Amino acid sequence: MPALEPDLVPFEEERASLALRHRTRAQRPQRSPLRLCLGLCALGGIALLLGIAWFTVEVARQVYQQFAHPHRAHHVDPALLQSGDAEHLRTLEPTVVRSFFGHNDTGSVEFFNLKAAIWLKTSGKAHYHEPADALWEKVFEEVILRDVRVDLKAVHAVPRVQLSKAQLRSTFVMLPSPASLDPEVDYHTWRSSRNASMHSIDGPNPPINVDDRDVPAEGVLRSFLANSACWRPLVNREEGEGAPQSNSSDLWITTKSIVTLIDDFPTYNLSALNQSMVERASWKRANCHYGLFGDFPCGRDFTKDGHFENLIEFDDARDGDKTTATKMGWRYSPFLTTTFGYPGPLDHVKVPLEGSTEEDDFSFDWHVSWASLSSFKFHAAGLLGVPLSSNTHPSNWTQFDRAQAQDAADIFHSAAGHSVRGDARPGLRAFVRLVQTSFFLVMLPLDLHYWSTRTLSTGISLPLSVLGDSWGTVLGVLSTVIATTDRDMPWILYLFQALGSLDLLFKVVVLLRLEFTWGGPMSMVPLGVSRRRHTHSERTSARADLEFSWLARFFLIVAATVLYRFGPDLPHLVSADPPTVEESAAQAAKNKLWKTLSPWFNCVWSALGLTADAGQIHLNHRLQSFGGMYRIAAIVSLAFEVLEVGPTLLVSSFGEWHLRTPVTLLHLVKLSTAAALAWQAVRYKAVPQVEQEEE
Repeated sequence: MPALEPDLVPFEEERASLALRHRTRAQRPQRSPLRLCLGLCALGGIALLLGIAWFTVEVARQVYQQFAHPHRAHHVDPALLQSGDAEHLRTLEPTVVRSFFGHNDTGSVEFFNLKAAIWLKTSGKAHYHEPADALWEKVFEEVILRDVRVDLKAVHAVPRVQLSKAQLRSTFVMLPSPASLDPEVDYHTWRSSRNASMHSIDGPNPPINVDDRDVPAEGVLRSFLANSACWRPLVNREEGEGAPQSNSSDLWITTKSIVTLIDDFPTYNLSALNQSMVERASWKRANCHYGLFGDFPCGRDFTKDGHFENLIEFDDARDGDKTTATKMGWRYSPFLTTTFGYPGPLDHVKVPLEGSTEEDDFSFDWHVSWASLSSFKFHAAGLLGVPLSSNTHPSNWTQFDRAQAQDAADIFHSAAGHSVRGDARPGLRAFVRLVQTSFFLVMLPLDLHYWSTRTLSTGISLPLSVLGDSWGTVLGVLSTVIATTDRDMPWILYLFQALGSLDLLFKVVVLLRLEFTWGGPMSMVPLGVSRRRHTHSERTSARADLEFSWLARFFLIVAATVLYRFGPDLPHLVSADPPTVEESAAQAAKNKLWKTLSPWFNCVWSALGLTADAGQIHLNHRLQSFGGMYRIAAIVSLAFEVLEVGPTLLVSSFGEWHLRTPVTLLHLVKLSTAAALAWQAVRYKAVPQVEQEEE
């Protein structure tokens, strides 16, 4: 090929460069339209998820605002109240309404006394024109709380009540502490929407009175305070309310009352609040009739009634001359209620029969709890308390049923912000049990994943573990089929039994060294099964496991069975005497043999589990590795056991409850086993999942 002219060399080089770029571009992978479509779909999905998240947050915010501030439309603009101009605030006060009880910086009463009374209904039927004084007789009255701050979360009082009557109703009224009242302020122009509310001093309810011993101030202030009271029936023969048994010949008095103040003290526009008060009163006069105060539309509810029930005006004018007043304004009464007064079945005392020697000096401890809750917590507690609102306790309930229901009621009252009798802290105990349950739900999938992915039995003491799980599965099936009690098992227990059987199946596959051939759709159909040979590491692990001889394991199983069977009768480390599950006479007569043998079967199951754990601890020590579960699962298991025994052991921190079990040696055995496995999980490395190459 002849040499190129010098002038043509640059052109040839440029052409060669262009050809190289074309070849490089051709070698690059073409962008797939499908990949672009998938990318756009992914972006659209992300945008959709973000939109759903925003919508969910917005809905949650609106729901929270509705529950936390249900009457926000009537509130005064906060910007108007933040002005530091004294003259502006002075002209604003006659047009706004503040809470009578509240924080001192707004001029409200900050300290109060709680006055409680018990009334006896003396007339069988009430007539609309009949005064309330003729229907009720006051049999108990006492100021049970004194000088309490309105922002205090919970206080508890236990007055001793001595009665000789039965048909009773309790009332509660908040009174200002004498030191909190300004003697120069005159209260007047009282307005109320309760003239038709079938509540407090209206309708067939006790005539709550506030006398000069409670409030020295004269005028309508006493009526204002009395009209802000709340009441709760202590016993009702006709409906059996509060009675733990349905036998109409017995009367039961509730010994625990719950009084709640809505911790919501906004400043309202006077005209808006007055209009709402008039509308509510007019509606009740037209739709609610005497004796129907229990109907839900006519009942007292914070969402409907709010603070629109009671209104009073005050000033410190001299001789009625408004121009001389330095203090003036309007006050509404905060919402006081006994909505959460759901007593448990053990919160009752039986009234002695007429003519008995106990009737004259009948007395009991009346537990009264007062607490303030925010509007949102109040509504949330109302939803949680729906299962308790029926307040029915069947007569065929056993002592165990009543104790269980009582503990549930105490947990609810504690969650609703109230104190429970004594030093009990059921809310803390319920939180610990919730955390413990979450640990159990974490251990379950960890265990299933461990055994479903295990291919070697290296470092695992497997035979007794399989035997114990098989024993437990058969025992669970027999218990379900024979039905040793009258109680229906929750569906969640059947689910746990099924998952336990699946876990046992995975262990059997590892123990028998089975290998499956998979095929079909998505390789989900087993086409064949075969057994593989022992690997070198499995033989080494089996020899180390047999150093803990089968004879020693047998004696350990026998000793543990006897210990588990008779251990509860040994001296308790922390004593307790909870009621046991009782059976009906017909059920007790049935399956006597199973009733005799089942405790032994359960103890053998527990002994097999203990011996299997002991064998695993021994094997971990010999091989200096950790097997049998994920290392994190051992730590979670230890936390589960600690939370299991913690509330029972730390009685001084958690207090008493009716189903508290004693702490025995068996609890320490379980805790020690879990602690040993957790210590090995931290110290040793996990056994390998696959066979390592032999040198």
